Amino acid sequence: MSEYLEGVIRVQSDDIRVGLLAYGAIGDEHNYAVKESPGLQLAAICDTNPDRLKAALQISPDAKTFSDADEMLLSGEIDLVVVSTPPNSHFAWAKKALNRGLHVVLEKPMALKKDECDELLALSKQVDRLLVVYQNRRFDLDFLTIKKLVDAGEIGDLFSIETFVGGYSRPCSFWHSDAEISGGAIFDWGSHFIDQILTLIDSPIEHVAGLNQKRVWNHVTNADHAHVNITFTDGIHATFINSDLAAARKPKFYLLGTQGAIVGDWDESGSGSVADLPAIISLYREEKAVEIVPLINDDPYSFHRSLSSFLHQGIEMQVKADQSRDVVAIMEAAEESALKKGVPVTPSLLRS
Repeated sequence: MSEYLEGVIRVQSDDIRVGLLAYGAIGDEHNYAVKESPGLQLAAICDTNPDRLKAALQISPDAKTFSDADEMLLSGEIDLVVVSTPPNSHFAWAKKALNRGLHVVLEKPMALKKDECDELLALSKQVDRLLVVYQNRRFDLDFLTIKKLVDAGEIGDLFSIETFVGGYSRPCSFWHSDAEISGGAIFDWGSHFIDQILTLIDSPIEHVAGLNQKRVWNHVTNADHAHVNITFTDGIHATFINSDLAAARKPKFYLLGTQGAIVGDWDESGSGSVADLPAIISLYREEKAVEIVPLINDDPYSFHRSLSSFLHQGIEMQVKADQSRDVVAIMEAAEESALKKGVPVTPSLLRS
């Protein structure tokens, strides 16, 4: 049972019953996070692959399983759904869930079009249900360490950010590499890195410029190399690059301030995907020697616990749907710019 006070959902009693719609690569992450977040209960899982359902039940054996998403949304078994389907279906599933009275957590990006995001924002307000995007990279330890340094003024006034992800490798043939499904190379990783950029820089945006290059990997439709420039009205500048043609990797993060710099180098010492490992953070202060900064400690389930705190107590969440909507607007503007060979485009944003 719940009530709506001054636009804030407050649950009077009982756990929020969570359903996972699609149990792909990120399924275990949501499963464990719900399990470890007081006030949330994993009640249902939906996937068309029986093996994925079995894997989910290894973590949450009491959850009910579904192979039909509409059936789960109508079942009365859940209060909130986490939508982890491919990006081109986020809008449709979120709209269905909101219309059925469910709170919605979307994987990123929120949708592939700004107008779809606006429709979802209006609908969530109309039906008095939470809509939020799982911006999980905002809680990465390397980014949290960088944000702490910037907020503490360790490099003075931040005026330039460069971010990069990629290497030189043949892209996979999954939906991530299909532009019609993923939105393209800018959307695939930009939904993470552009969100991080906007979290660090609170200034209004003057314009966005984008470029997509298709030169080698013809088995997929995503660009081989994508480049986004964001220019803010006060002259601050940010860059995001996603490349499968980078034989020499740039740093993951390169920040310049008026009194120093922060560099986040890829950690290539371990096994597995480099992109999933925290960067090695170095702090440079004017003429002083470089300092390797230890990563800060943080609750690995911060997002899900804040989700529970909001629904039960009305405590404001750090991640908000309008922020994720603006990320989509910027990426959409970058794609529009790319079609014009990099001509700057001013995105329509909610942030002032």
